[in-house]
Amino acid sequence: MKMPFGDDLKSVIALSRESAIKFGYPMIGIDNLLLEVIGLEKGSGATVLSKLLGDLNKVAEKIRNHRDTGLLEQSNGLSEEVVIPENSLVLTADAEVAVHGASEEAMKHGSAMVDSCHLVLSILRMSEQPVVQALVDMGVTYKGVSNCLKPGRTDQ
Repeated sequence: MKMPFGDDLKSVIALSRESAIKFGYPMIGIDNLLLEVIGLEKGSGATVLSKLLGDLNKVAEKIRNHRDTGLLEQSNGLSEEVVIPENSLVLTADAEVAVHGASEEAMKHGSAMVDSCHLVLSILRMSEQPVVQALVDMGVTYKGVSNCLKPGRTDQ
């Protein structure tokens, strides 16, 4: 069953695309998605992460540090003169798995639509990813995020 994406998830994906283009990344990775979840302060994903961690700026900084030090596989390798057409920018394989997995999380939690909190849950299932390890190191776990969501609630 295909579930509709909520406005906050649509915004996260659109902002991730814009951010990747701005910084010259050839693809949208899970780090781009998470940074935009955090940046969308009124979104369900940021709300849940804020409940667990308080200051989301620290989380964003840790994700950026991992990416910038090469611990994340998101590197552009492009010169500043390269212009990436918006329609050619795609999700990395992991980001695509995360977005599709968000639908499963929404169904599992009894939500009527897929929101950014479901994307966070989906990403947290990817335990082998360095960005997920960074979150876990800060105390963000699948169970913790899941416990913040109430079944059937669509306004997280």
